[in-house]
Amino acid sequence: MAPTFRLNIAPTEMESGLRFLDSRENQRSIQVGARNLVQENDTPPKVRPARGVSRMLFASMVLIVVVLCILIFALLFFCYRLNNSVNYFYVVAEPYVNELTERVMSIVRHVDNSSAALDHSMTAVEALATQSIPALIATVNKTTEMVARLDRVARNPVLKVSME
Repeated sequence: MAPTFRLNIAPTEMESGLRFLDSRENQRSIQVGARNLVQENDTPPKVRPARGVSRMLFASMVLIVVVLCILIFALLFFCYRLNNSVNYFYVVAEPYVNELTERVMSIVRHVDNSSAALDHSMTAVEALATQSIPALIATVNKTTEMVARLDRVARNPVLKVSME
């Protein structure tokens, strides 16, 4: 008869595993597979970290929380002090800023008035130039004629005296 193959999983006195039964000796079996070393009542060992490591982790977390609280408190305190300082300097500088603003506005008004007066003066100069250029040309022409006449008289000085 051919060898038979049987898988024994049930817990018995014998070890569980893969076995071949010998046909000549029905009682004897030859173990082929690995032996089951874990018993039913055995539980795998729990891995527990050392108490010192867990205490150190807890202490470091508490320390981090304390440091964060201190930093937040310091930031809030810094913001409060900064706000008070800025308000103080604003109150102290306010009269000077108001005076500076008034002076700048006065300068701007004077510049505006000066530019308006300069515009009026430029308009008057333009009108004067437009009206006086023909009279100036006439005056220059008359002066040229008078100089030419004096030149002729100076070349031939003739003195006539008459009594009438």
